[in-house]
Amino acid sequence: MKKVKAGLRGLSAAQKVDRGNAVLEQMTGNPYFPDPVPSLQELQVATDDLEQACVDALDRGRMACARKRSAVARFDKLLSALTSYVNGVSMGNEEMLYSSGLPIAKRPAPLTDLKVPNGLSFKRTQFPDQWEVRWNRVPGAVVYELEFTYRPEDVEAWQRAELTTKPSARV
Repeated sequence: MKKVKAGLRGLSAAQKVDRGNAVLEQMTGNPYFPDPVPSLQELQVATDDLEQACVDALDRGRMACARKRSAVARFDKLLSALTSYVNGVSMGNEEMLYSSGLPIAKRPAPLTDLKVPNGLSFKRTQFPDQWEVRWNRVPGAVVYELEFTYRPEDVEAWQRAELTTKPSARV
């Protein structure tokens, strides 16, 4: 099911103003979203406040910068709430989602196979018969299983030594 996202991470305050104006333009009079929550008037006020706060903060005054941070937080909260509303009302309908003016969220690609960990290193600890084993993380791996054997040629001789979520273990 497709969804929209607010897409605010990494945007400057000026870019957020542009995003807010684009969403307002697309949502105003949109038959799919006749009565959005939060209302478009609230989003308009938050966008205008953010735009004014950006202008006021150009002189780098402490109070002006604090007002800008507050305006950014308020805008982010409202646009995120509007995004949730659009996702709830549209129920994955692509036409409705595209008409909202919000960016479409990418679907995560499933992992097809995990790679073998590399960067394997062994280090003796202060205790006899105990080793510290380290390796590089594998993207997508949740749990690592360490096995050992005294007879590597015998496939049936391998035994589990440790099950861990970290890229290191003591065995």
